[in-house]
Amino acid sequence: MKTKSRILGMSLAAAVAGALLVPGAAYAQSDSNTKGFSGGKLTANVWRQTILGGDNCGSFLTSAKATKSLSYIQNDVDWDPIGIGASASIKGVGVSVSGNNGSSPAARVKNTRASYAGISGTVCASWSTLYIGVYSTASTKVGGTLITVSAHV
Repeated sequence: MKTKSRILGMSLAAAVAGALLVPGAAYAQSDSNTKGFSGGKLTANVWRQTILGGDNCGSFLTSAKATKSLSYIQNDVDWDPIGIGASASIKGVGVSVSGNNGSSPAARVKNTRASYAGISGTVCASWSTLYIGVYSTASTKVGGTLITVSAHV
């Protein structure tokens, strides 16, 4: 009986550990911040998968949203991989960044006469990367004043 319960306990532990490493699992971090301006609100959003798949890659989505159509709305993304010799790349676009002192890749989308601008894709980390931070900044100009707001995970 002790052997059966030990095997059952080990099987349960393996199942739980396996569930935590499932690629595409619903484990994510997100942040959102809003700033008001005359006649509306501007919001920066960021979402990033926290558990990377077997290929050490995960999905991300950033956006800039406004409560009304603007002359332009812009979404900027900056990456911050943390770790010794850490690096990350955005899959499919050839953008990469290395270490805490490396330069962040500059991803930018600017839409005119719109209320939304977003960037989505897949980010991959090197084996030595402990964490990939991401900043999403929404910006626009209203009445000659630059309005910005940022979110970070």
